[in-house]
Amino acid sequence: MDRAGEDQIEPKLLTKAEAAAYLGVAERDLERLVALGQVPAYRVGGQFLRFRPEQLDGLKGVRLAEKLARLNALAPRMTLWARARDGALDFLYFNDFYLVSAVLAVVLLVIFARQQ
Repeated sequence: MDRAGEDQIEPKLLTKAEAAAYLGVAERDLERLVALGQVPAYRVGGQFLRFRPEQLDGLKGVRLAEKLARLNALAPRMTLWARARDGALDFLYFNDFYLVSAVLAVVLLVIFARQQ
């Protein structure tokens, strides 16, 4: 039995890398445009971005260049201090368990050494 619509094949969705190459932009710029709602994207499984080629066709060329220029003009330039602060916060965020464990071990060693 053939049902209507069974023979239709879903169009291929592009990955982030494929869409960036298709549009001629960097993946990071594409992610920023998606975050600002300038480029339509779909999430697969809640985390992987996918793009429909027919929706990206209208963005190629001048329109995309204008959007990127506006985006770059609005984006604040990160200073050296901001980058250092972000790096330190990332380090603390990802290594907090180890840092707390090390401090606790030192405190216990000091207490143990004073008792002897």
